[in-house]
Amino acid sequence: MALQLTPEVEKSFNTKVNEQRRQTGLLISRYIFSAVGGASILFTLTYFLTGMEYTQLLVVTFLLLVAGAGIGWYLFNGKRDQSQTNALFAVIGLLIAICGSYTVLPETGAAAGLNYVAIICVALMILGSKSTWWVTLLATIGFLVNLFTAQAHFASQWFTPLDAKAVNWLSPVVAGFISLPLVGVLIYDMMRRQEGQFAQAFQANVEIEQRATAEREQREHLQATIDRYVAYLGKVAQGDLKARVALDRQKSDTNDPLIILGENLNEMTASLQGMINQIREASSDLSAASAEILAATTQQAAGASEQSAAISQTTTTVDEVKAISEQ
Repeated sequence: MALQLTPEVEKSFNTKVNEQRRQTGLLISRYIFSAVGGASILFTLTYFLTGMEYTQLLVVTFLLLVAGAGIGWYLFNGKRDQSQTNALFAVIGLLIAICGSYTVLPETGAAAGLNYVAIICVALMILGSKSTWWVTLLATIGFLVNLFTAQAHFASQWFTPLDAKAVNWLSPVVAGFISLPLVGVLIYDMMRRQEGQFAQAFQANVEIEQRATAEREQREHLQATIDRYVAYLGKVAQGDLKARVALDRQKSDTNDPLIILGENLNEMTASLQGMINQIREASSDLSAASAEILAATTQQAAGASEQSAAISQTTTTVDEVKAISEQ
């Protein structure tokens, strides 16, 4: 089952792949540019050293310079331009140079297939698999053209055939000016990728360990904070309103929800303590007022009793006076 990526993830993935291809293309192009330049100088020197008899060497030099110009243009614009147009021109220039070189130097054509395969590998690494099929097609056509021109003795009709000494001297150069730098770059790029992957894996391992340590410390801090809060709530439940939560503001952020919760609990407890103190003071004031009212009521009751007794005594006296008057 193929992995389905979201458009955003696929776009990000393609961007990273294209950037990796661009970096690889710049790396390969630098080495091939150097190899093409060295081969051009070598063919030019060979032309003069052989008495300027083999003009086909100048043709090969010209083709290599054209290919080098395409690679140089890619190197110049590849650091700024993210498109693959410049890479296409560089690959086409190399194909033309290889096809033309083996056309005018059929004596060195034994290793033509090796360089064509090298170009296909370069295109695969720089352009990707979707754009390599036409490079493979062009390389196949170029190889067939070289076979046909070699069988038809096309070069011998225009140029002086190379002698055995020149063939032995130039064959390794023609065979390896593309393939050998590519092999070296592939090995170097493989080692660089492995080192990069190891560095990424090591960095990921360090980040995982750091994250695990941070999570463990956070979990321990959370457990310790909960224990303090539970102990505090236990004291409050037993009626100890003077208890307060110990807040560790130095190790925690002031915006930490646990710190905010602890501050709110302390404020709530302080408010409850203040309310109870006010209730106690109100109860004390009410008791004092009740005592004063009770004393006043008792005093009034005593006065009423004395007044009632005086009235009773007055009534008795009046009755006695009335009785004496009737006698």
